This record gives sequence, structure tokens and C-alpha cells, in this order.
Amino acid sequence: TKISGDKNNTASFFVRFNGLTGRTFDFPTEEMWEIAARSGETTVYSWGDAMNDDYCWHDVTSAKEVGTKKPNQWGIYDMSGNAWDHCLDVWDATSLASKTTDIYTPRTTGDASYRCERGGGCHNGVSQMPHSYRNKCVANTGWSVDGAFRIAYIPAE
Repeated sequence: TKISGDKNNTASFFVRFNGLTGRTFDFPTEEMWEIAARSGETTVYSWGDAMNDDYCWHDVTSAKEVGTKKPNQWGIYDMSGNAWDHCLDVWDATSLASKTTDIYTPRTTGDASYRCERGGGCHNGVSQMPHSYRNKCVANTGWSVDGAFRIAYIPAE
């Protein structure tokens, strides 16, 4: 399903999708995103500590088709570069270390006019590609030129 440039349209997408599946899906929390990006690794990138263009689109003029670079160890494509991934968490300039809840609960303290983005976009340089790099985006406005979202399953409590 193609979602238009308005982040508010994703809310109606999730309502429809959740209704069809009978399960709960949403944007990932920032912590869920980082776990998926690292795919069990502790290095700068899931593939190691050095940039490897076999895995990542960066410094290009437009986003590329998903899956044209190598996936991480869990088979997930484009976790670094190509498009910023929107996360549920409210922006807080501190690291994930300040979060005290489970991975499914988004951070709600901080500047609610912004949300977290992870992954780096196609227009960004290598310095914004590490899995630890965090960015903020204005909440509830149109997507940036290289913004996107991933669907995450949120298990029932």
C-alpha cells in the first residue's frame, strides 16, 4: 500500500491493517528499530565496524528500490541509508540508555513536537549511517524527501 506524504495517513493505514490481521502493528519503537538493525551484533553496523557500500545507500540523489543492497543477518534490508525510518518515540536528546520500559513501549518524555528517526537517508553522508545515529523529525507533518516507515508487530500483553 502506498501512503501519501502525510504522516497522519499512516494512522488510518494501521487501523485498516490491524483490522484485517486481527493483530497490532505500528511504527517500531526506537529500541525495536535498533535491535532489528543490529541483528544481534554489537559492531557499528550489522556487518562490522567499517562502512560497506554493499549494504547501504548514502550520498545519492534519490531513494532506491528496497532490496537492491545486501540485507543484515536477519534478512532485513536498508537498515542503514536509503530512507530515514520513523519511530514511535518522542524525541529526547539522550541515548537509549535513559529508557527504562520494555522495548514495545515508546519513550513519551521529551519534546513531543518531534519524533525519532533512525537509519539515515539516501541524501546523508556516511557519518549518519551507523546504527547508533539518531535524528529527530517534526511530528505529524509530511515525510522528508528521504523518510519512510517500517511496520512492527506489537504483541499483546
